[in-house]
Amino acid sequence: MHRSVIFKGYREFIYEYSNDLQNCEFDSSDENQHIKESIQSQYFDSLKNKCIEIAEQDFDHLQEIFDQSEKIYVYGEGFASTIANTFQYRLINLGYDISIIPNVDFLQLRSQLIQHNDLFIYISMQDEPTIDSVSFTHLLTHEPYAIYIGQANTKLDKKPTFTEFYQIPNTKDTVCSPLIPFIVFIDLLANYIQFKSQK
Repeated sequence: MHRSVIFKGYREFIYEYSNDLQNCEFDSSDENQHIKESIQSQYFDSLKNKCIEIAEQDFDHLQEIFDQSEKIYVYGEGFASTIANTFQYRLINLGYDISIIPNVDFLQLRSQLIQHNDLFIYISMQDEPTIDSVSFTHLLTHEPYAIYIGQANTKLDKKPTFTEFYQIPNTKDTVCSPLIPFIVFIDLLANYIQFKSQK
């Protein structure tokens, strides 16, 4: 059932967001249900911790960058294309002009369209991006504001030249999919922007 909630502050929202993840419980009537309960407990504990870590990001600064950009382009490397699509969906619903770049070949074809006042977001789940600094600089000839969003264990010295870097907590030694912290990052950011717009 849908419920309408008014939060007094963003920290309250974060607490409620992570706390609500644990609302459902399994019937522990047999061994299989005990296994599910154990996995569920590990999963939600990990996810709650990731929520807390991600909430430390400077969402105000990111929103300012979004608001100042004429257009936003997002490229998700490999499996990160799913994250890019989620990013597009959430930001479009907030009124931003955002387009997906499906692959590097497409970027080469459309690179002239990405202007200096635009924002380019590169999302990667790899230890280091496959695109090197020379190729990156060559593709983005108008030098737009460029943000790299990657895992916390990314080799910083191996990345191309970006304006800013955002590191997402990894899920090593947890039962969570590596996609989850990225999705949580987008959800918290989008809800934060929406929350502020309603004040």
